[in-house]
Amino acid sequence: ETNLSDWIPGDQIRVIGKHNENTDTVESTILANLSIVIRSNQGANGWITAIDKDTRTITYQWANAEHTFAYDDNTRFVAGLKNPASVDDLAINDRIRGRLLLRTDEAPLAKIVVVLRRGEGLFMKIRTFRPNTTLVRLDSTIVPTTIQVKVENTPGLRANDVNNLIGADGTLVTVNITEDTKIVRKYFGETTLSEFSVGDKLHIVGRVNDDGTVDAKIAKNNSIWKTSTHGHAGTVSAVDASNSYIMVDWTPIKYQTKTQLRTRLEQADNTVTAQTLPKAALREKLKQRIQSATPKQIGNFIRNVKYKKVVIESIKHSNISIGDLITRKPVKKLRVDINDDTKIVVGTNENAVISDIQIGDKVRIRGIRHANLPIVTAETIVVVHALPEIEEPEDTSLNDLNEVVSEIVTDDTDGAITADTTTDTEEEVAEDGASGDNSTANADQELCEAAGCEWKEFNNGCVDNCDYVRNSNTMDCASALTHGCDCGENKCWNGSASEDN
Repeated sequence: ETNLSDWIPGDQIRVIGKHNENTDTVESTILANLSIVIRSNQGANGWITAIDKDTRTITYQWANAEHTFAYDDNTRFVAGLKNPASVDDLAINDRIRGRLLLRTDEAPLAKIVVVLRRGEGLFMKIRTFRPNTTLVRLDSTIVPTTIQVKVENTPGLRANDVNNLIGADGTLVTVNITEDTKIVRKYFGETTLSEFSVGDKLHIVGRVNDDGTVDAKIAKNNSIWKTSTHGHAGTVSAVDASNSYIMVDWTPIKYQTKTQLRTRLEQADNTVTAQTLPKAALREKLKQRIQSATPKQIGNFIRNVKYKKVVIESIKHSNISIGDLITRKPVKKLRVDINDDTKIVVGTNENAVISDIQIGDKVRIRGIRHANLPIVTAETIVVVHALPEIEEPEDTSLNDLNEVVSEIVTDDTDGAITADTTTDTEEEVAEDGASGDNSTANADQELCEAAGCEWKEFNNGCVDNCDYVRNSNTMDCASALTHGCDCGENKCWNGSASEDN
């Protein structure tokens, strides 16, 4: 027998097990490493303490003991992206893993030596992501999309461990849900994101990307297991606290099957068309939304809205609108009954009650639907800021929809799943429509160029025959004339904005 600490990337292996069709994974019963010869091979793990090129030996430390192996011209070295490497590419204190050939009365001979880590730099990154998590953000149920999760206590995950690319308890991670993601309930029955609720306990299996996001292979919701539960998204039309129910205008959604989705995305990616909505118009639309979002006292909470920019290349697809991926059915009136077991969430606050819901609120509901009547007994009700699958125009670009997400935040941070949902991959968008870490000038330049204009470095001006000048940024008359602008009486202008020279 061997153990995984002796295995090396590139080994040939044989897997014997059962294929799980729900998760598209193999539940292995036997793992055989065909590259290891048990009787003559030995693993080497540790930190290099000495390299002797004269004797062609390397000494390493493991478990407070020194060990030495030899190398020759046939020894294969791998150091980071350099493959093949040489002994000259190794350094003292490198964390290595090797496979040795045992020899009688001689030091073992290395067949392969791989540098796993040098200082804080990981050469062989452990990219498998499979911690226990809690769902923090669900902006859209249209796949492909992103969700945000909070890492919970998971055996084997340690803070400040250089090998840990995932994060410890409390870390927020953006997870990419794609056409290749298996979305399942606790016992692996297939479902859709429409059944997910903020606060659900998820088990995500996927790959950590260089940008810190995760491409999910499996998104398993351990908070749902009944096939009788369904997701409903709509707008609250009435609240009856005394009788413990709300009325909702529910828009049923039909989602494409995984096969249909994959085919549609592939077709769109191979089609070249022009973008229909300029980025300038999108930014202006976002700016108007941000300016209209003012704090409001509703029930026990003061609600505010946070907008975040999420740019993830792996979920981008050209020439796809949301109407290509879903079918909206006619709106239906739905009564949602609330009992002692119903969990009500506002933003990320799980301590809400029915009085914290108002008419006009947008809600995601999970519950059991009555067999004959338009009534749902709610398991969860989540008040959200947006329901893009039912309210955005069907010709809205999927990329534009996914680029900016919104969420409700409240003044009760102590009762929230997490006090702050901003991460390195989800930048908060400022009131001017720019990401929080960009300067206004850079945002203006981006807007200028997106509108087909030319950016000029005089007072951060945007010029297109003076038809477009951002924020009245003007120039002196000599420069204005050079760029085709009109100038007179110590003023230059573009027909709408003007300032003294």
